[in-house]
Amino acid sequence: ILEVDTEERIVRAHSSFCQIVGYDEAELLGRKASEVFLVEEDRVVMGATTRARNQGESGLYELPILHRNGEVKWLLISGVPIYGAQGEVIGSMGIHYDITQRKRDEAELHRAKEAADEARQVERDFLAKMSHEIRTPMNAILGMSQLMESANLGPHERKLLEGIQGGSRLLKGLLDDALDL
Repeated sequence: ILEVDTEERIVRAHSSFCQIVGYDEAELLGRKASEVFLVEEDRVVMGATTRARNQGESGLYELPILHRNGEVKWLLISGVPIYGAQGEVIGSMGIHYDITQRKRDEAELHRAKEAADEARQVERDFLAKMSHEIRTPMNAILGMSQLMESANLGPHERKLLEGIQGGSRLLKGLLDDALDL
């Protein structure tokens, strides 16, 4: 849990939060949370979140923060406004949950999906090329064997020709089935 005032100045940092970020509470008190933990582009996002919180809105969001040692940690933050005695917003409190490992797992899953997609495309390209490379001679064999049917062949040669045609049709069918699959 981290508590800040309406200007994001830290007023309380619980020990579990301090363990996540690598600071002691005394080092954080009075400092602006976004300046301590966020890179410049995330400060803009946090500014909008702070304005919403100062208007009484609660929120749940994920945010990368900088650990004291410079390492990026991802936090799931549930933020709520803190109200004063007269009902005015005097700050906000955030419950922070370290989701760094989940983010790493998501990134690894994304890389694995990209690698699988690339492998699938390589497979498609290979099958398209092999299809062309096999179909061209197969069609030549089928075409030539059809031309040979009109030739004056003896019974033995005609039987051999039927074997060539049957085998060629079978191979062409297997190729078509494999490509359809």
